[in-house]
Amino acid sequence: RVLFRSEVCRRVRAQSEGQYVYLLLVTARDTPADLLAGMDAGADDYLTKPADMAELRMRIRAGCRILEFGERSRQLFENAPIAYHEANTAGVIVRVNQAECKLLGYTASELLGRHVWDFVSPAQAGERMSAFMALIKAGDHQIEDSEWELFDRDGNPLLVRLQQNLISNSFGQVAGLRCTMLDV
Repeated sequence: RVLFRSEVCRRVRAQSEGQYVYLLLVTARDTPADLLAGMDAGADDYLTKPADMAELRMRIRAGCRILEFGERSRQLFENAPIAYHEANTAGVIVRVNQAECKLLGYTASELLGRHVWDFVSPAQAGERMSAFMALIKAGDHQIEDSEWELFDRDGNPLLVRLQQNLISNSFGQVAGLRCTMLDV
């Protein structure tokens, strides 16, 4: 069975087990619709056949640099001494660092996939959920710091200063919030 490039891209992405794989399509199909379909399926770049070997080497080097930069960024996020998390536009935690796990007493797997307001005091949960959704909807990059009362794994209250920054995708659309927390 022959797989179309979009199916190959989807399978590689699905089986990458948390590692980012740089996908360079080499294809004979060069219509804009074909190339967009490949990019939409997860390819990072493309070359049309017959491929120039010098250009192929250049694109591979560029892809390696992108992966190296991504790894440095991941390490910076993960090992930062300040608590960090990222939430998507629904308020679901999609990325969290070691400092936040330590602050709240949870493992990353226990935090990922949960809403940010799951850890807020019941008195503030509804207000914080509404404020979060309003920030996402407004798309305003001027977000003031705020204080939140959270509860750690043992039920102990924590007062934290939260600094929130919008995350934008490559099209400039709001993709979520990146937040830092300082234990007050």
